[in-house]
This record gives sequence, C-alpha cells and structure tokens, in this order.
Amino acid sequence: MCTGFSEKINGDKKEQTIMSMLKNVPDHEQLEKALRDSEEKYRVLFNQSSIGIYLHDMDGRILDVNRHACRQIGYSNHELLKLTIFDLHPNVTSTKNLPKSRIKELWCQWKPGQRHTYEGEHKHKDGTVFPIEISTGIVEYGGAQKILAMIQDIKERKQMEDSLRESEKK
Repeated sequence: MCTGFSEKINGDKKEQTIMSMLKNVPDHEQLEKALRDSEEKYRVLFNQSSIGIYLHDMDGRILDVNRHACRQIGYSNHELLKLTIFDLHPNVTSTKNLPKSRIKELWCQWKPGQRHTYEGEHKHKDGTVFPIEISTGIVEYGGAQKILAMIQDIKERKQMEDSLRESEKK
C-alpha cells in the first residue's frame, strides 16, 4: 500500500479521495475473501450433495449439474452441458414422462418458490432407463427464470414396492 503517496492531483480533494481509497484496501480484500469463501461453500454443497442437481433454462438447456448428477446418468459434466433435459428422457412410448410440449407448458405456469414433485424416467448414457423422482421449481437467476431440479434415482424403492405387492398377493 502506498501510504506515503502525497502528490497533489487537481487539488486537495483528489488527494483525499485517493488516500481514502488506499485506506479501504484491507476492507476490499476482506470482501473479496468473503466472496471467495461463499463461492467455495456453494460449490462444496452443490457438488457433494447426495442427489443429482440440474439447473436448466426454460427451453431445457442444461446450464449446470453437480457431480452426483453426472455419476447418476453416466455423462461427464462437459457432455451434459451440451444436452437438454429432454435428451435424458427415454425414447419409448411407455415412458412416465409427459411430452416435451406439455412439460414446457407447465413450466410457464409455475411461480418462483413453488415446488413440484413427481415421478418420471431418465436414461443412462448407455440407454438403460431408470425411474426417478423429481423435485423441481422456478428460480430467479442471472436476471431470468431458470428451472432447478433435484433428481433422485428411485429404482431400489420401486423394486421394494414391487416386492411388497408380490408378497401381499401371496
């Protein structure tokens, strides 16, 4: 820090402004550190979550995903950011997923802060289909509305439900 800086630039007022700015450098550094700490905390929580998290725009273009989402679906982060969430839907007529047009229609009716939970299906990179539970809603981010979706693989839960039904039949 240049505490000895005393050159007069356009009078005393300019000098006082420069000296004042130099005195606030430690505050600025503390703010930058707080911002870095906040960003690190967000990334740690986001990436170490035990549920798949997707952020996508209103057209379904994937903007961000966490590590669990990548492991869950079998794609790398780089690969997923080139896809839409509709690319993850199975191409079969028996899917639980609504048609793309209906999903987008529903998104337009949602309000920020509302949560919507339903079951659907995704397909792994290798094409195998698995059941999911989606907890999703609109978030305001970057001056626009986005969709935040938490995806849970419920294959084991569905198998247990099927086993219980079979057991009850007997």
